[in-house]
Amino acid sequence: MVAAKMAEIQTKITTLQAAYVFLDAERAKLEASAIANGQIMP
Repeated sequence: MVAAKMAEIQTKITTLQAAYVFLDAERAKLEASAIANGQIMP
């Protein structure tokens, strides 16, 4: 029971980490785009 719960938690952590990597990449793209368009200063 405990092992199954631990595995479930580990899976959720891995999923969240992947989401953060994706979101960080998206943020970087948006930031670069805004800089390129002169909307924000680098």
